[in-house]
Amino acid sequence: MNWSILGTGRIAERFATQLPGSEQGRLVVIGSRTPDRIPAWGDNTPMATYASAVSDTEVEAVYIGLPNGLHLEWTLRALAAGKHVLCEKPLAQHPKEVEQMFAAAKKHERLLVEAFMYRCQPAVDEALTLIREGAIGELKTMRGAFSFEHALLPHDPRWEADLGGGALFDVGCYPVHLMNAIMDAEPLRVESSLDVSSRGVDTSGAALLYYPGKVAGVVTFGMEIGGDRSFKVCGTRGSISFTDPWLHGDEFQWEHEGAVETLVRPSLKGLSALEADAFEAAVRGHVPTWISAEESLRSARTLEAIRKAAR
Repeated sequence: MNWSILGTGRIAERFATQLPGSEQGRLVVIGSRTPDRIPAWGDNTPMATYASAVSDTEVEAVYIGLPNGLHLEWTLRALAAGKHVLCEKPLAQHPKEVEQMFAAAKKHERLLVEAFMYRCQPAVDEALTLIREGAIGELKTMRGAFSFEHALLPHDPRWEADLGGGALFDVGCYPVHLMNAIMDAEPLRVESSLDVSSRGVDTSGAALLYYPGKVAGVVTFGMEIGGDRSFKVCGTRGSISFTDPWLHGDEFQWEHEGAVETLVRPSLKGLSALEADAFEAAVRGHVPTWISAEESLRSARTLEAIRKAAR
């Protein structure tokens, strides 16, 4: 599968450098605002404008690693150009935009998937299966976090409200997404608090999500605060927990019948290579997408509810 990548930031770099480890992925062109500036990881790949990278006739799929505020425009343009699209999370800033994106994918008969790469990990997939099969009994509580300590540069798009910046969209969306997946539902009610900076973006926050069946989920997230990437779900007969399912989800702990079992499911590929393989297989019709359109819509609605509750 021939790919173009839109963006030259850290996430685009990760996808580009791991793509050679996939089964079929080949990078054809990199789209940039400044195509005359080749990133260090470009490895002699041709550079182009965003528009040219989307319209390139050799390209079959477009990976969109742009700031959140640009996802809607370039997803729609890529789909209209006849390309399949793997777009970074969150797909868009509002649920109606996500609906518009999937409507365009249906119109142009192309695949659109939200790039939550953590869900491609074998350990995460197995944990979800165990939970759904009742391995920890009736679900009661969930607790998820994603925050990071390293400082962001002043011009980082995560500081820009117009570009969809902020901690909720950057990292808080991960535990929200996994809780919705576990419950196969979105919360009935949301309580939340956001610490908003003078630049108009949330730097940290917390949310309490009330799901059907009286299951409660607690989510915390933040930028430039103490790092925490843990996740735990508890039921009447045990629990399943990850130290970091988002970036290093090779293993998890399964507590049941008074014992704790560590299940290790390593992958020989990087997360982006796993994701590229999953996307290619879905495009070819071999398997369903690992994240459905409904899941992405649930996530968008839940993020919107968290923002509204904080206001």
